[in-house]
Amino acid sequence: MKIDKMINLLKIRPVHSFPARMATSIALNELAEENKSLKILDPMVGSGTSIVISKYLGHDAIGFDTDPLSVLISKTWCMDIDEEKIRKTAKEVLISSKRKIIKMKYRNAYPCKKSDIETMKFIRFWFRPINRLQLTALSRSIHSIKNVQIRDFLWCAFSRMIITKNAGISLAKDLSHSRPHRDLECSIIKPFENFIQSVEYIIKLSLFKNKKNSSKAIIKLGDARKLPVLDNSIDCVITSPPYLNAIDYLRCHKFTLIWMGYSLKQIRKIRSGNIGGEIGKDYNKHIILNQIALDIAKKKLPTLRFQNIIYHYVSDMHSVLSEIKRVLKSKGKAIIIIGNSTMRGIKIDNCKAIRLLGMLQRLKLIRTKRHRIPYYRRYLPPPNNKKNSIHNRIRNEQILIFQKT
Repeated sequence: MKIDKMINLLKIRPVHSFPARMATSIALNELAEENKSLKILDPMVGSGTSIVISKYLGHDAIGFDTDPLSVLISKTWCMDIDEEKIRKTAKEVLISSKRKIIKMKYRNAYPCKKSDIETMKFIRFWFRPINRLQLTALSRSIHSIKNVQIRDFLWCAFSRMIITKNAGISLAKDLSHSRPHRDLECSIIKPFENFIQSVEYIIKLSLFKNKKNSSKAIIKLGDARKLPVLDNSIDCVITSPPYLNAIDYLRCHKFTLIWMGYSLKQIRKIRSGNIGGEIGKDYNKHIILNQIALDIAKKKLPTLRFQNIIYHYVSDMHSVLSEIKRVLKSKGKAIIIIGNSTMRGIKIDNCKAIRLLGMLQRLKLIRTKRHRIPYYRRYLPPPNNKKNSIHNRIRNEQILIFQKT
Protein backbone atom coordinates (compact mmCIF):
# COMPACT_ATOMS: atom_id res chain seq x y z
CA MET A 1 0.00 0.00 0.00
CA LYS A 2 1.17 3.53 -0.74
CA ILE A 3 2.52 5.43 2.27
CA ASP A 4 0.23 8.42 1.70
CA LYS A 5 -2.83 6.17 1.70
CA MET A 6 -1.76 4.60 4.99
CA ILE A 7 -1.20 8.03 6.51
CA ASN A 8 -4.66 9.14 5.37
CA LEU A 9 -6.24 6.08 6.98
CA LEU A 10 -4.45 6.64 10.28
CA LYS A 11 -5.87 10.18 10.33
CA ILE A 12 -9.49 9.23 9.68
CA ARG A 13 -12.02 10.43 12.20
CA PRO A 14 -15.33 8.77 13.03
CA VAL A 15 -18.58 10.40 11.94
CA HIS A 16 -20.26 9.86 15.32
CA SER A 17 -19.21 9.55 18.97
CA PHE A 18 -18.82 5.97 20.12
CA PRO A 19 -17.31 4.65 23.37
CA ALA A 20 -14.29 2.32 23.11
CA ARG A 21 -13.88 2.26 19.35
CA MET A 22 -11.47 -0.19 17.78
CA ALA A 23 -8.16 1.57 17.08
CA THR A 24 -7.80 2.33 13.37
CA SER A 25 -4.18 1.15 13.41
CA ILE A 26 -5.18 -2.40 14.43
CA ALA A 27 -7.40 -3.03 11.41
CA LEU A 28 -4.95 -1.22 9.13
CA ASN A 29 -1.93 -3.22 10.30
CA GLU A 30 -3.70 -6.53 9.84
CA LEU A 31 -5.15 -5.80 6.39
CA ALA A 32 -2.67 -3.44 4.70
CA GLU A 33 -0.29 -6.14 3.43
CA GLU A 34 -2.96 -8.24 1.73
CA ASN A 35 -2.35 -8.29 -2.02
CA LYS A 36 -5.71 -9.66 -3.11
CA SER A 37 -9.28 -8.66 -2.39
CA LEU A 38 -10.71 -10.51 0.60
CA LYS A 39 -14.14 -10.98 2.10
CA ILE A 40 -14.01 -9.51 5.61
CA LEU A 41 -16.53 -10.06 8.41
CA ASP A 42 -17.04 -8.16 11.65
CA PRO A 43 -19.82 -9.95 13.57
CA MET A 44 -19.92 -7.25 16.28
CA VAL A 45 -19.39 -4.18 14.16
CA GLY A 46 -19.76 -1.40 16.76
CA SER A 47 -18.89 1.94 15.14
CA GLY A 48 -17.69 0.26 11.93
CA THR A 49 -13.93 0.86 12.02
CA SER A 50 -13.02 -2.57 10.64
CA ILE A 51 -15.56 -2.27 7.81
CA VAL A 52 -14.46 1.24 6.83
CA ILE A 53 -10.80 0.22 6.69
CA SER A 54 -11.63 -2.96 4.77
CA LYS A 55 -13.66 -1.10 2.16
CA TYR A 56 -11.04 1.63 1.80
CA LEU A 57 -8.36 -1.00 1.17
CA GLY A 58 -10.41 -2.66 -1.56
CA HIS A 59 -11.91 -5.58 0.36
CA ASP A 60 -15.58 -6.57 0.42
CA ALA A 61 -16.89 -6.40 3.98
CA ILE A 62 -19.95 -7.45 5.92
CA GLY A 63 -20.86 -6.47 9.47
CA PHE A 64 -23.57 -7.24 12.01
CA ASP A 65 -24.66 -5.83 15.34
CA THR A 66 -27.69 -6.16 17.62
CA ASP A 67 -27.60 -2.42 18.44
CA PRO A 68 -29.64 -0.47 15.87
CA LEU A 69 -27.64 2.72 16.39
CA SER A 70 -24.32 0.88 15.87
CA VAL A 71 -25.67 -0.42 12.57
CA LEU A 72 -26.80 3.08 11.58
CA ILE A 73 -23.45 4.71 12.44
CA SER A 74 -21.46 2.01 10.64
CA LYS A 75 -23.63 2.16 7.53
CA THR A 76 -23.28 5.94 7.39
CA TRP A 77 -19.49 5.86 7.77
CA CYS A 78 -19.19 3.28 4.96
CA MET A 79 -21.71 4.92 2.66
CA ASP A 80 -21.07 6.00 -0.93
CA ILE A 81 -22.60 9.45 -0.71
CA ASP A 82 -23.87 12.06 -3.12
CA GLU A 83 -23.07 15.30 -1.31
CA GLU A 84 -25.50 17.51 -3.19
CA LYS A 85 -28.47 15.15 -2.79
CA ILE A 86 -27.81 14.91 0.95
CA ARG A 87 -27.46 18.68 1.32
CA LYS A 88 -30.65 19.29 -0.66
CA THR A 89 -32.65 16.76 1.36
CA ALA A 90 -31.28 18.08 4.67
CA LYS A 91 -32.42 21.60 3.81
CA GLU A 92 -35.87 20.29 2.81
CA VAL A 93 -36.11 18.40 6.11
CA LEU A 94 -35.27 21.54 8.09
CA ILE A 95 -37.82 23.65 6.18
CA SER A 96 -40.48 20.97 6.64
CA SER A 97 -39.68 20.71 10.36
CA LYS A 98 -40.00 24.45 10.88
CA ARG A 99 -43.44 24.32 9.29
CA LYS A 100 -44.50 21.39 11.46
CA ILE A 101 -43.51 23.10 14.69
CA ILE A 102 -45.81 26.11 14.14
CA LYS A 103 -48.97 24.20 15.05
CA MET A 104 -47.38 21.61 17.34
CA LYS A 105 -48.35 21.53 21.03
CA TYR A 106 -45.95 20.56 23.81
CA ARG A 107 -48.29 17.76 24.85
CA ASN A 108 -47.81 16.21 21.39
CA ALA A 109 -44.04 16.70 21.21
CA TYR A 110 -43.02 13.04 21.15
CA PRO A 111 -41.48 11.01 18.30
CA CYS A 112 -44.49 8.72 17.90
CA LYS A 113 -48.14 9.70 18.22
CA LYS A 114 -48.62 6.52 20.25
CA SER A 115 -45.52 6.79 22.47
CA ASP A 116 -45.96 4.84 25.71
CA ILE A 117 -46.06 6.57 29.09
CA GLU A 118 -42.63 5.35 30.22
CA THR A 119 -40.91 6.63 27.07
CA MET A 120 -42.77 9.96 27.29
CA LYS A 121 -41.62 10.43 30.90
CA PHE A 122 -38.03 9.67 29.85
CA ILE A 123 -38.22 12.29 27.09
CA ARG A 124 -39.67 14.94 29.42
CA PHE A 125 -36.97 14.24 32.02
CA TRP A 126 -34.00 14.52 29.64
CA PHE A 127 -35.14 17.10 27.04
CA ARG A 128 -36.32 20.65 27.52
CA PRO A 129 -39.72 21.55 25.97
CA ILE A 130 -38.44 23.67 23.07
CA ASN A 131 -35.93 20.99 22.06
CA ARG A 132 -38.64 18.34 22.33
CA LEU A 133 -40.69 20.30 19.81
CA GLN A 134 -37.80 20.69 17.40
CA LEU A 135 -36.63 17.08 17.73
CA THR A 136 -40.16 15.80 17.20
CA ALA A 137 -40.49 17.86 14.03
CA LEU A 138 -37.09 16.76 12.73
CA SER A 139 -37.68 13.09 13.54
CA ARG A 140 -41.05 13.06 11.77
CA SER A 141 -39.56 14.76 8.72
CA ILE A 142 -36.65 12.31 8.56
CA HIS A 143 -39.04 9.38 8.95
CA SER A 144 -40.86 10.50 5.79
CA ILE A 145 -37.75 10.39 3.53
CA LYS A 146 -38.14 7.61 0.97
CA ASN A 147 -34.46 7.25 0.03
CA VAL A 148 -33.15 4.79 2.65
CA GLN A 149 -29.49 5.81 2.38
CA ILE A 150 -30.19 9.51 2.74
CA ARG A 151 -32.62 8.82 5.58
CA ASP A 152 -29.93 6.82 7.44
CA PHE A 153 -27.39 9.58 6.83
CA LEU A 154 -29.70 12.23 8.28
CA TRP A 155 -30.56 10.03 11.28
CA CYS A 156 -26.82 9.83 11.99
CA ALA A 157 -26.54 13.62 11.79
CA PHE A 158 -29.58 13.88 14.09
CA SER A 159 -28.01 11.44 16.57
CA ARG A 160 -24.62 13.10 16.81
CA MET A 161 -26.32 16.27 18.07
CA ILE A 162 -27.62 14.23 21.01
CA ILE A 163 -24.74 11.92 21.89
CA THR A 164 -22.03 14.33 22.96
CA LYS A 165 -19.71 14.82 25.91
CA ASN A 166 -20.85 18.25 27.07
CA ALA A 167 -22.95 20.65 25.01
CA GLY A 168 -25.79 18.78 23.34
CA ILE A 169 -29.50 19.00 22.82
CA SER A 170 -30.42 17.05 25.95
CA LEU A 171 -29.84 17.61 29.67
CA ALA A 172 -27.44 14.67 29.74
CA LYS A 173 -23.69 15.08 30.02
CA ASP A 174 -21.10 12.45 29.10
CA LEU A 175 -23.37 10.59 26.70
CA SER A 176 -20.41 10.02 24.37
CA HIS A 177 -18.74 8.07 27.20
CA SER A 178 -21.89 6.05 27.91
CA ARG A 179 -22.07 7.62 31.39
CA PRO A 180 -25.15 9.89 31.19
CA HIS A 181 -25.98 12.09 34.13
CA ARG A 182 -28.49 14.93 34.24
CA ASP A 183 -27.18 18.47 34.53
CA LEU A 184 -29.72 21.30 34.52
CA GLU A 185 -26.90 23.82 34.10
CA CYS A 186 -25.30 22.16 31.07
CA SER A 187 -25.02 24.07 27.81
CA ILE A 188 -27.98 23.29 25.58
CA ILE A 189 -27.88 23.69 21.81
CA LYS A 190 -30.94 24.02 19.59
CA PRO A 191 -31.60 21.22 17.06
CA PHE A 192 -32.76 23.53 14.26
CA GLU A 193 -29.65 25.68 14.61
CA ASN A 194 -27.23 22.76 14.48
CA PHE A 195 -28.81 20.17 12.17
CA ILE A 196 -27.23 21.40 8.91
CA GLN A 197 -23.88 21.82 10.69
CA SER A 198 -24.06 18.20 11.85
CA VAL A 199 -24.85 17.05 8.29
CA GLU A 200 -21.86 18.99 6.95
CA TYR A 201 -19.59 17.49 9.60
CA ILE A 202 -20.39 13.95 8.45
CA ILE A 203 -20.02 14.88 4.78
CA LYS A 204 -16.58 16.30 5.52
CA LEU A 205 -15.44 13.09 7.24
CA SER A 206 -16.98 10.68 4.74
CA LEU A 207 -14.38 8.66 2.82
CA PHE A 208 -16.56 7.59 -0.08
CA LYS A 209 -17.87 10.73 -1.78
CA ASN A 210 -19.54 11.23 -5.14
CA LYS A 211 -18.20 8.05 -6.74
CA LYS A 212 -19.03 4.40 -6.63
CA ASN A 213 -16.43 2.38 -4.78
CA SER A 214 -15.70 -1.00 -6.33
CA SER A 215 -15.64 -2.64 -2.91
CA LYS A 216 -18.87 -3.40 -1.07
CA ALA A 217 -19.75 -2.89 2.57
CA ILE A 218 -22.96 -4.48 3.88
CA ILE A 219 -24.03 -3.85 7.47
CA LYS A 220 -27.18 -5.31 9.01
CA LEU A 221 -28.86 -6.05 12.29
CA GLY A 222 -27.72 -9.51 13.33
CA ASP A 223 -26.49 -11.62 16.22
CA ALA A 224 -22.87 -12.81 16.28
CA ARG A 225 -24.06 -16.00 17.98
CA LYS A 226 -26.17 -16.95 14.96
CA LEU A 227 -24.82 -15.33 11.82
CA PRO A 228 -26.79 -15.28 8.55
CA VAL A 229 -23.58 -16.09 6.65
CA LEU A 230 -22.74 -19.13 4.52
CA ASP A 231 -20.31 -21.79 5.73
CA ASN A 232 -16.69 -21.42 4.56
CA SER A 233 -17.35 -18.07 2.85
CA ILE A 234 -15.19 -15.57 4.80
CA ASP A 235 -11.45 -14.95 4.34
CA CYS A 236 -10.89 -12.94 7.49
CA VAL A 237 -12.82 -12.02 10.62
CA ILE A 238 -11.75 -8.93 12.51
CA THR A 239 -13.73 -7.87 15.56
CA SER A 240 -13.59 -6.49 19.07
CA PRO A 241 -16.09 -8.33 21.31
CA PRO A 242 -17.62 -6.65 24.36
CA TYR A 243 -15.59 -6.83 27.55
CA LEU A 244 -17.59 -8.38 30.35
CA ASN A 245 -19.24 -5.59 32.39
CA ALA A 246 -17.17 -2.86 30.73
CA ILE A 247 -19.51 -0.74 28.60
CA ASP A 248 -23.28 -0.56 28.27
CA TYR A 249 -23.65 0.98 24.80
CA LEU A 250 -27.44 1.14 24.88
CA ARG A 251 -27.28 3.25 28.02
CA CYS A 252 -26.48 6.22 25.80
CA HIS A 253 -27.79 5.01 22.44
CA LYS A 254 -31.36 4.95 23.75
CA PHE A 255 -31.27 8.78 23.80
CA THR A 256 -31.32 8.62 19.99
CA LEU A 257 -33.26 5.39 19.48
CA ILE A 258 -36.36 6.76 21.22
CA TRP A 259 -36.58 9.45 18.53
CA MET A 260 -36.27 6.81 15.82
CA GLY A 261 -39.41 5.12 17.15
CA TYR A 262 -38.05 2.62 19.69
CA SER A 263 -39.70 2.45 23.11
CA LEU A 264 -37.68 1.93 26.30
CA LYS A 265 -39.28 -1.51 26.58
CA GLN A 266 -37.99 -2.47 23.13
CA ILE A 267 -34.51 -1.18 23.97
CA ARG A 268 -34.45 -3.19 27.22
CA LYS A 269 -35.35 -6.28 25.25
CA ILE A 270 -32.42 -5.70 22.89
CA ARG A 271 -30.12 -5.09 25.84
CA SER A 272 -31.22 -8.23 27.72
CA GLY A 273 -30.48 -10.34 24.67
CA ASN A 274 -26.96 -9.00 24.18
CA ILE A 275 -23.86 -11.05 24.90
CA GLY A 276 -23.73 -11.76 28.63
CA GLY A 277 -27.04 -9.94 29.05
CA GLU A 278 -29.33 -12.49 30.73
CA ILE A 279 -27.76 -12.13 34.13
CA GLY A 280 -30.62 -13.35 36.28
CA LYS A 281 -30.98 -16.76 34.73
CA ASP A 282 -29.79 -20.07 36.19
CA TYR A 283 -28.25 -22.64 33.90
CA ASN A 284 -27.65 -26.29 33.28
CA LYS A 285 -23.99 -25.55 32.83
CA HIS A 286 -21.67 -27.15 30.32
CA ILE A 287 -18.86 -28.55 32.45
CA ILE A 288 -15.98 -27.25 30.30
CA LEU A 289 -17.49 -23.78 29.84
CA ASN A 290 -18.19 -23.58 33.57
CA GLN A 291 -14.56 -24.43 34.30
CA ILE A 292 -13.41 -21.67 31.95
CA ALA A 293 -15.76 -19.22 33.69
CA LEU A 294 -14.28 -20.13 37.08
CA ASP A 295 -10.74 -20.08 35.71
CA ILE A 296 -10.87 -16.57 34.25
CA ALA A 297 -12.02 -15.09 37.56
CA LYS A 298 -9.01 -16.66 39.36
CA LYS A 299 -10.83 -16.99 42.65
CA LYS A 300 -14.02 -18.32 44.17
CA LEU A 301 -16.96 -16.27 42.97
CA PRO A 302 -19.04 -14.72 45.77
CA THR A 303 -22.62 -15.52 44.67
CA LEU A 304 -24.52 -17.78 42.31
CA ARG A 305 -25.76 -14.73 40.40
CA PHE A 306 -22.18 -13.55 39.94
CA GLN A 307 -21.19 -17.00 38.67
CA ASN A 308 -24.10 -16.96 36.22
CA ILE A 309 -23.07 -13.57 34.82
CA ILE A 310 -19.59 -14.84 33.98
CA TYR A 311 -20.82 -18.21 32.77
CA HIS A 312 -23.34 -16.56 30.46
CA TYR A 313 -20.61 -14.38 28.94
CA VAL A 314 -18.34 -17.40 28.39
CA SER A 315 -21.21 -19.40 26.90
CA ASP A 316 -22.12 -16.56 24.53
CA MET A 317 -18.52 -16.09 23.40
CA HIS A 318 -18.29 -19.84 22.82
CA SER A 319 -21.25 -19.49 20.42
CA VAL A 320 -19.56 -16.52 18.72
CA LEU A 321 -16.32 -18.42 18.15
CA SER A 322 -18.26 -21.44 16.92
CA GLU A 323 -19.92 -19.21 14.31
CA ILE A 324 -16.60 -17.61 13.38
CA LYS A 325 -15.11 -21.04 12.75
CA ARG A 326 -18.14 -22.10 10.70
CA VAL A 327 -18.04 -19.13 8.32
CA LEU A 328 -14.25 -18.98 7.87
CA LYS A 329 -12.65 -20.59 4.87
CA SER A 330 -9.89 -23.13 5.45
CA LYS A 331 -6.73 -21.22 6.47
CA GLY A 332 -8.89 -18.16 7.08
CA LYS A 333 -7.90 -15.86 9.96
CA ALA A 334 -9.85 -14.49 12.91
CA ILE A 335 -8.40 -11.35 14.51
CA ILE A 336 -9.98 -10.71 17.89
CA ILE A 337 -9.19 -7.61 19.96
CA ILE A 338 -10.10 -8.03 23.61
CA GLY A 339 -9.17 -6.56 26.99
CA ASN A 340 -9.71 -7.61 30.59
CA SER A 341 -12.22 -6.13 33.01
CA THR A 342 -13.07 -6.01 36.70
CA MET A 343 -16.29 -6.90 38.50
CA ARG A 344 -16.69 -6.10 42.19
CA GLY A 345 -12.94 -6.08 42.67
CA ILE A 346 -12.40 -9.39 40.89
CA LYS A 347 -10.28 -9.29 37.74
CA ILE A 348 -11.92 -11.08 34.83
CA ASP A 349 -9.40 -12.39 32.30
CA ASN A 350 -11.44 -12.03 29.12
CA CYS A 351 -8.31 -12.57 27.01
CA LYS A 352 -7.75 -15.98 28.57
CA ALA A 353 -11.40 -16.86 27.95
CA ILE A 354 -11.03 -16.16 24.23
CA ARG A 355 -7.80 -18.18 24.04
CA LEU A 356 -9.37 -21.17 25.77
CA LEU A 357 -12.58 -20.96 23.75
CA GLY A 358 -10.54 -20.76 20.55
CA MET A 359 -8.74 -23.95 21.54
CA LEU A 360 -12.08 -25.58 22.28
CA GLN A 361 -13.16 -24.74 18.71
CA ARG A 362 -9.82 -26.06 17.37
CA LEU A 363 -8.87 -22.67 16.05
CA LYS A 364 -5.08 -22.40 15.98
CA LEU A 365 -3.67 -19.38 17.84
CA ILE A 366 -0.88 -18.28 15.51
CA ARG A 367 0.04 -14.93 17.03
CA THR A 368 -0.65 -12.70 20.03
CA LYS A 369 0.05 -8.98 20.20
CA ARG A 370 -0.40 -6.41 22.93
CA HIS A 371 -1.97 -3.06 22.17
CA ARG A 372 -1.56 -0.27 24.71
CA ILE A 373 -4.63 1.94 25.00
CA PRO A 374 -3.44 5.57 24.97
CA TYR A 375 -4.74 7.43 28.00
CA TYR A 376 -6.04 10.30 25.87
CA ARG A 377 -8.10 7.87 23.76
CA ARG A 378 -10.06 6.37 26.64
CA TYR A 379 -13.77 6.70 26.03
CA LEU A 380 -14.69 5.88 29.62
CA PRO A 381 -12.84 8.54 31.62
CA PRO A 382 -11.46 7.58 35.01
CA PRO A 383 -13.70 8.57 37.92
CA ASN A 384 -12.25 10.34 40.90
CA ASN A 385 -12.05 7.13 42.92
CA LYS A 386 -8.75 5.68 41.69
CA LYS A 387 -9.53 2.20 42.99
CA ASN A 388 -12.38 1.94 40.50
CA SER A 389 -10.85 3.94 37.68
CA ILE A 390 -10.99 2.67 34.15
CA HIS A 391 -7.29 3.57 33.94
CA ASN A 392 -6.57 0.82 36.47
CA ARG A 393 -8.99 -1.64 34.92
CA ILE A 394 -8.31 -1.45 31.18
CA ARG A 395 -4.78 -0.42 30.20
CA ASN A 396 -4.07 -2.89 27.41
CA GLU A 397 -5.86 -4.89 24.80
CA GLN A 398 -4.66 -8.14 23.33
CA ILE A 399 -4.84 -8.91 19.64
CA LEU A 400 -5.38 -12.66 19.26
CA ILE A 401 -4.93 -14.04 15.75
CA PHE A 402 -6.44 -17.46 15.10
CA GLN A 403 -6.41 -19.58 11.98
CA LYS A 404 -8.89 -22.17 10.86
CA THR A 405 -6.95 -25.32 10.07
